[in-house]
Amino acid sequence: MSELAVLRAAWRLIEEPCHWSARGLAQDRQGRRVLADDPAACRWCAIGALERVCLATAAVPAVHRAAVARLGDAAEALAGTRALCWLNDWGGHGLVRRIYQQAIAQAAAAAIRPEDELARLRRTLAEQAARIGQLERQLASPAAIVRQPPLQEADLIRPSFAQELVTDAAA
Repeated sequence: MSELAVLRAAWRLIEEPCHWSARGLAQDRQGRRVLADDPAACRWCAIGALERVCLATAAVPAVHRAAVARLGDAAEALAGTRALCWLNDWGGHGLVRRIYQQAIAQAAAAAIRPEDELARLRRTLAEQAARIGQLERQLASPAAIVRQPPLQEADLIRPSFAQELVTDAAA
């Protein structure tokens, strides 16, 4: 599950104020605090909803961290602090809504759509195939083959041979 999908699913859990909670990750119908993934949970805070989705979908830790960071970025932009729990408890559902909306918008803007990635990979593949063809044509041409006389054992032993190579290269 992607960061964007996790954020959207978490927001859907608490979109209605009756499913949102202040103080505690989650609450049951009697208002008792429970774990975010407790089957009795019916209300979640901003982070609790994210926890519930990540645990229910077995989202990889990197996705979880990215989603929390994205919420923190949105919170800082909107309220000047990354303290999501404090903002959830004291800012109310309206602030949580704005934070999630901004985080989702930022994640959507940063997300790479599969069809865009496929098009990019196809372009790269076509460019690489063209380059391979160009190199194959160069290697097939007679000019690509540089013929050098074979070295003689005496040339390798002779001390002046290195000086001759330098002189030949300069000429």
